[in-house]
Amino acid sequence: MKHFFQNIKIKYKLLIGFLLIFLVVITAMVHQYIIINNLSATQAIVKKDVELINSIKNLKYLIEYDTRILHKIINSTNAAKMEIQ
Repeated sequence: MKHFFQNIKIKYKLLIGFLLIFLVVITAMVHQYIIINNLSATQAIVKKDVELINSIKNLKYLIEYDTRILHKIINSTNAAKMEIQ
């Protein structure tokens, strides 16, 4: 194998070297492209989850607010004195 590379002309050695580097670069680019696509899909899922969490927090707030109003209604003796905020 050592003699094989000694007998090859310099232009073929350079060509083989550049082709190997080119293949490594192309492989890295494809790998990064796949990672970016997966990341963007994950980002979309996380965005939907954040929206869902915010909606749940809002609903929780509204339920607590309604519960306070109902508690005031139940505990009030005079409806005219009741203050709802």
